[in-house]
Amino acid sequence: MTFTPTDPATYNTVTVTVSVTVSKATLTVTANNLSLTAGSTIPTLDRYDHRVCERGHAVMVTGTASCTTTATSASPAGTYPITCTAGR
Repeated sequence: MTFTPTDPATYNTVTVTVSVTVSKATLTVTANNLSLTAGSTIPTLDRYDHRVCERGHAVMVTGTASCTTTATSASPAGTYPITCTAGR
């Protein structure tokens, strides 16, 4: 790690070796609720990714979450699940 001061006239640049621990963070993918009229096309299934990390550090997520439903445009009125899986 190199510390580069904004005021080099007062402070010196310093390089030091440090250990860094990188831990997995929790990622929860939640489907957004949707409504449609019977017989219409299924809308794009979207979701919200809840990225939880400690102390406000940046989170890197790889892959893309995807969502599916058992409802079709021919499904009768009712409630159908939207299931999302996190990408890898």
